[in-house]
Amino acid sequence: MATLTMSSSMWIFTILFMMIQERNCQTLTSTGQTATSIDLRMEIPAGSTITSVSFIIYDSSNTQLNTDAGNTVTANEVYTHTFTGLTASTQYNAKFTYDDGAAKEATVDPIYTAPMDITAGTPTALSTTTVEISVTVASEIDKITDGSTEIDVTRDGSTNNYKGTWTGLSASSTTTLTLYGKMNGIQSANPYDVADVATKPEDITAGTPTALSTTTVEISVTVASEIDKITDGSTEIDVTRDGSTNNYKGTWTGLSASSTTTLTLYGKMNGIQSANPYDVADVATKPEDITAGTPTALSTTTVEISVTVASEIDKITDGSTEIDVTRDGSTNNYKGTWTGLSASSTTTLTLYGKMNGIQSANPYDVADVATKPEDITAGTPTALSTTTVEISVTVASEIDKITDGSTEIDVTRDGSTNNYKGTWTGLSASSTTTLTLYGKMNGIQSANSYDVANVATKPSQPTLTITTQTPDSISIGITQKSSTTSYKGCIKKKGAECTTSAITSSPTFSRLDACTEYIFEVIAVYEGRESDPLTHSLHTASVNPDFTSSQTKNSITITFADTTCTGTKSFKACADKSSNNADCSSLATVTSPHIFQNLDPNEQYTIKLQEINEGVESTITSKNEYTAPDDISGVSQSQQTTTSVLLTVTVPTGLIDAVTDGTKTVSCQRVDSTTQYTCVWDGLSPSSDVSILLFGVKNSIKSVNAFEVKNVYTKPTPPSISVTGQTKDSITITVSPGSTSEGYKGCAHISSGPCTFEDITVQKTYSSLNSVTQYTVEVKAVYKTLESDVAKKDIYTAPDDISAITSTPVDTTSAELTVTITSGTIDSVSDGTTTIEMTRQGETLSYKGIWTGLQPGSVTTFSVKPVKNNVMSPNSFEAANVKTKPSAITNISYLKSESKPITAVFTFEAVGTVQKVRTSESTPRDFAASKTNDIYKFTIDGLTVGTPYTLTFTSVSNDIVSASSATFAFTTQVCVGSNCESKTNKPDDPATYACTAGFRLVDTNTGDCVATCVVGTNCQDSGTPANNCKESSSSCVCKSPNYQPDKNGNCQESCNPSNQQCDCSDKFDITTCKCLAGYVFVPASGTCTNNCNQGGSNCFKPGGTTACVEGDTDCICGVGYHINSNRECKEHCNYLRSNCVTRASVAKSTTVACTSSDNDCVCKRGFYAKMNSANEIVCTELPLDVCDPSVDATTCSCTNKHDISTCGCADGTLLTSSKVCEVSPSVRAECTFPGTYDPEYADKSSQKFKDKCAENTAKVKTQVEKSMTSLQKVNCIQIKPGSIIMLWEFVFEKRPSSSVYHTNPAMDFSMDETSDLKPSKYNTPQYKKTDERYL
Repeated sequence: MATLTMSSSMWIFTILFMMIQERNCQTLTSTGQTATSIDLRMEIPAGSTITSVSFIIYDSSNTQLNTDAGNTVTANEVYTHTFTGLTASTQYNAKFTYDDGAAKEATVDPIYTAPMDITAGTPTALSTTTVEISVTVASEIDKITDGSTEIDVTRDGSTNNYKGTWTGLSASSTTTLTLYGKMNGIQSANPYDVADVATKPEDITAGTPTALSTTTVEISVTVASEIDKITDGSTEIDVTRDGSTNNYKGTWTGLSASSTTTLTLYGKMNGIQSANPYDVADVATKPEDITAGTPTALSTTTVEISVTVASEIDKITDGSTEIDVTRDGSTNNYKGTWTGLSASSTTTLTLYGKMNGIQSANPYDVADVATKPEDITAGTPTALSTTTVEISVTVASEIDKITDGSTEIDVTRDGSTNNYKGTWTGLSASSTTTLTLYGKMNGIQSANSYDVANVATKPSQPTLTITTQTPDSISIGITQKSSTTSYKGCIKKKGAECTTSAITSSPTFSRLDACTEYIFEVIAVYEGRESDPLTHSLHTASVNPDFTSSQTKNSITITFADTTCTGTKSFKACADKSSNNADCSSLATVTSPHIFQNLDPNEQYTIKLQEINEGVESTITSKNEYTAPDDISGVSQSQQTTTSVLLTVTVPTGLIDAVTDGTKTVSCQRVDSTTQYTCVWDGLSPSSDVSILLFGVKNSIKSVNAFEVKNVYTKPTPPSISVTGQTKDSITITVSPGSTSEGYKGCAHISSGPCTFEDITVQKTYSSLNSVTQYTVEVKAVYKTLESDVAKKDIYTAPDDISAITSTPVDTTSAELTVTITSGTIDSVSDGTTTIEMTRQGETLSYKGIWTGLQPGSVTTFSVKPVKNNVMSPNSFEAANVKTKPSAITNISYLKSESKPITAVFTFEAVGTVQKVRTSESTPRDFAASKTNDIYKFTIDGLTVGTPYTLTFTSVSNDIVSASSATFAFTTQVCVGSNCESKTNKPDDPATYACTAGFRLVDTNTGDCVATCVVGTNCQDSGTPANNCKESSSSCVCKSPNYQPDKNGNCQESCNPSNQQCDCSDKFDITTCKCLAGYVFVPASGTCTNNCNQGGSNCFKPGGTTACVEGDTDCICGVGYHINSNRECKEHCNYLRSNCVTRASVAKSTTVACTSSDNDCVCKRGFYAKMNSANEIVCTELPLDVCDPSVDATTCSCTNKHDISTCGCADGTLLTSSKVCEVSPSVRAECTFPGTYDPEYADKSSQKFKDKCAENTAKVKTQVEKSMTSLQKVNCIQIKPGSIIMLWEFVFEKRPSSSVYHTNPAMDFSMDETSDLKPSKYNTPQYKKTDERYL
C-alpha cells in the first residue's frame, strides 16, 4: 500500500477502490441453464499460481447443496462446471474459491433454472383481436412468449394449467403460435405449437338488399374483416368478397314474390360467428312479370293502361316514368292512367310491374298507345293566284290534313314548328270567304273547328303605256282591266332586283342612267291583295352627244365619238352662220368626221348634233365655231434680252390677235392700221440660237400654215468671278460662264480708278499689285454679236507672312498665342478651320490672341496663317507645344480594396487628360492616374485600416497643375479578403465592410478576418494537445463545433453560418445565427438538421413510404409536419400568417387565428403546413383532388409521405369541399339543355319536356356509371329567361382511390327536392365555370 498524501475523503475513496479491486479481480458467470442444470465459468487472472479450486452451489436460503473441484483450461486460466439434478424454475446461489497463496473467492448473482417445456396448448377466441391461450407446463411459469411478444399468465389453482390473453391479432385471422414458457425471465428450452389460434370476425356494419327474382335477394354487407358466410341463426349462406374491399355478397333464397321482410344477420368466418347481429331491413323480392296490357286513349295527353300480373303490384313503369295502379277486385288485372303523352302521338310503352319500389324482372310491350290531335289554334290565308289560297294553321300536335267537313287537303309541317301549310283550290278571282277547318292525324279529326276568315284571291294584271323618255327619266301611264284601289311598282336595270312600293297611275321614274335598258314592274292592289306582277322593257334616251372641231379659213370639220350606248343608233347634224340666228332646222344624217365646206374666213358658225338610240332621240347639242385666220407672210426681230426678243409679224389679209408655236401663245399689238403686228416672244434661254414655227391666232383659232423664224438670238448672262489666288502683290481669278459664251472681256483697277476692257481667258492673274489693297475686277461674256451685262468683284491682296509664335496656357481649353509678322498688319490667324482675332501690341509687329477649343491637359501642335480683310496668306507657320491646364477632379469615389497591406483606391471624373493626382499631405505626393471608359482611377498606399482621412486632390498634366482642387473625406476599409463583406446592399462602399459572423479583425495592417478567440471560456489553443488558451497564445479557437467567436473574440454557442441551414438575421453578429424553420441545432456538429430521427409518428425515410426508427440518419417529416426543437414531427405554422389557427379550434374550420401566446398552431381545413421561400412555415391551400391527411389519416392516405400530391381518399370515400374524405355521400350536380328559352318546355308534364329530360339523363348516366352504381332522383326544371336545367343525384357506393368527381359547368344556385326557384331571384341566371370546385 502506498503512502497517501490527500484529503480524508479522497483517502477513504482510494482505500475502498483498492479493496473492491482486490476482491473482484476474478469473474464468476453463469453460461447456461436448463430445467435441471446450471453451467458456471470462472476466469482467474493470468500468471496466478493456483493450488486449489472449488465450485459451491446453494439453494435460495443459502444452504449448501454441492461442491465440485471443477475443470480447468490452464492456457486461459478458465474453470467450468455444470451442476445437475436441480429443480426447474428455482433460484440458486453459487460461489467459487481458490488459493493462489491466499484464500480467495468469487460469487455470482442469484441464478434461476429454466421452466419445463409447454406440453399442451388450447386457444379460445375472445374478440376480433384477442384469444385466450391455455397451456400445460410441469413447472411454474409467469409468462408465455413466441420470441418477440410475451404475455402474463395466471395459474389455475395448484394445477399445471396456465392462462393468458394474446392480443394484437387481426379479425377473422387464423394462425399457429410457437410458444415458450418463461419464469424469472428464463425461457424454456423447446417451443410448443398452439394451432388454430382464431379470432372472431368484425360485426356487420352495413347491409343492403337487392332483389334478384321473385324468390331470391342478393344481400350485400360491409364487414371490416374477412367472412365466408352470413347467417340469421338458423339459415346461413356463402358470401364472396368484392375484390379487396370490405364488401361481401350472397344470395338469400326461399322468399315469396312481392314480399318484404327484415333479416337479423351475423358474419361468420372459419365457423366462428361475429359478436353482434345487424338488421338488414326492406328485404324485398321482385313482383311477377306483366303478361298482358291494353291501352285506351282518354285525351290528347292521357291513356288508360290495363295490365295483367300474377302477383300484387302497386305501380307500373317504363324505367323513367311510373304511375299508380288499382287492382280490379281480387283478380290479376290492374289499371292506371298514363299521362304526359303528346297529342297525335302513337307509341309503344315497354312496361314493368313494381311493388314496394321493386321492379319486375322482364318488361311487357303495350303497343299502339295513341292520343288525339290538338285543335287548330290559329289560321292564316295567303292568296296564291286568282283561284288558289295557301292555308297556314297552328296546331300544338302533329297533323297530316285539314278539312271543312266535306273537302280535305294534305298539309306539310314547317320544319319542327307547330305550323302546317296546304293549298286550297277551286276559288273565284277577287273572291273572299271563311273556311271552318279541323285538323286530322292518322284519320282522326280534332275535337273543335277553327274559322279561317278572309280567304281571298288575287286581282288581274294591269296594262301600261310609255309617255316620255329622257336620258335620266321615264314617264308611264297605267290602266286596269277591272277595278282596283292602288298600284305598286318599281323600275330596275335588266338583270337587277327592285322592291315594289306604292305608285300613282302615271308615275315618273328619275335619276336613271342614259341609254340604258330598264325593266318596269307593276302590281295591281285590291283590298290588300296583289295581282301577279306585269313587267315591261324600257330605254332611256342617250345623253346629248359631244363633238370636237378643226378649221381652215373656208371649212369646219366636226368629230364625234361613239357613245357607250348599246343597240341601234345614228347621228344627225347641220351648220349655219351665227348671224342667221342658227336657223338650221333640217338635220341631215352624218357620220364622224363630217366637213362643212365653202365657209367664209374668220366667220362664226353654229353647229348642231343629235343622237338616235333604239329609236329614242337625244336632246340637240349646239356649239359656235370660227373659221381660221390667214397665214403669216414675214417676221423680223429686235430688242433682244437674255430671255426674250421683239418679233414684228406681217399678215397679208385678215386680222390676228396673237401668235403661237402650237405650245406657247403670246398676244400681239397691231401697228396702226397696217398688216404688221409686234409680239414679245419670251421664255427663251440665255445665249439662245433657235428657230420658231409661228401661226397667226384669231378667236383662239390658229392659221393653217406656219412661218419659220430662223436664228432667234438672246444675250448671254453675266459670268461669275471666283478668286483662286491672292498674294501680297497679285490676284488670280477664274471666270465661269453664266450661259453659253464665245469669249470674255475684263479689267482690274483700284476701286476708284478707270477700267479698260481687254480680251481675257477663263483664268487671269493680275500682278505687280500693292499688298493689303482692294482692287475691283470687271468681266463680261460675249455670244454671237451680243455682250452680257458686266460682272464685278472687289478683291484684296494678302498680308505678309508670320515670323514667330509663342504660347501660354490660359485655362483647360485655351492658350494665348503671341504672333510676330514680317511687315504690314493682320486681323487674325487661322488653321483653315478655326480663326481667332489678334490684338496688335502697340505699333509693333507683334499680335496676341486666345486659341480655344483645345482639350484639358493637352499638348498640341498646329499650323496657322495670317489673315487680313478675310484674306489668308498662302504661307503657314507652326505653333508648337501649345499646352492647356488639366481640368479639376470631380465625383471622387472610394472603392473597395482587395490588396494586403490595405490601400485606398479612388475613382474620379475629369474632362480631357489627367496624368497624376497630387495630395495635400504634409509632404504632397503624386500618384499616377489611369483611365478606363472615361473614369480615372488612382491608388494611395501607406494608410491604416478603419481610419478617417480628409485629403485635397489636384490634377497634374504635362507638369501643369489644375486651377482648382477637390477635398474628399473618407474612412479606410476595416477589413479585406475572405469573410469580409459589405453590411449593406452597396458592395462598392468600403465603409460598409466588416467581418462576418464567426470572424473578427486582428491585424489592422492586413485587414484579415480570422476565426480566433481571446482567452476565456470555451477558448482553447489549436495545438496538440488542445489546452486552454494562455494570454500569450496566438492560435486560440473556440472549443467543439457548437461554439463560434463573436466580433470581440468571445465564444458563443451557435450554429455555423457556413451551414446553409444556419441563417443569421444579422450576418455580422454570431449571436443572431439560428437554424432555419424546419431545422434544429445539433451541438455535437454545430450544424442544423431536419432529420427527425426519433422513430416517432410522421417521420419517414426518403420516398415517403417507410416510417423511420431510432437510429436512422436520413429521415424527414412527412407532408404538413415540421421538426421541433426535440426533433419531433409536429404540425405547426407561423402564427403571423393567414389560415394558421389554434388546435383548439373546432374541427380546424374556425377562424380563431393563432397569436404569439399560442404554442400549438395548425393550419385550418383545406390548408397544410409548408415552408416558403422565406423559410417560414405557412399554411398553403391544398391542391385540387388532394385530401388533408392531418384530419384523418385512415381515410386520407399518401403513397409518398413527403409529397402532398400523392394524398387521396381511401376506397369507399369521397373528397368534400373541406378536403375531407367522407363515406358514401349523396352528391347533387346539374346540367343545362342547349338552346334558349322555349315555352313548350314550360309544362313539365309534356312529353317533349320528358323526352328531353330522359335524353340528358341518359347522357349523364353514361358519364358517371363507370364509377358509381346508381343514379337516383332525376328532376328536370325550367327557369325564365334562360335554358332548361336538369338536377340529378347519385350515390357513390364505390370509388377508385385516386378519383374526385365533380361537374363542369354548373349553375350558381342549389335547390332541394321540394323547393322551387323563384323567378325574382333568378331572372338573369349567372353562369360560371366551376374552376374545379367540388360539390
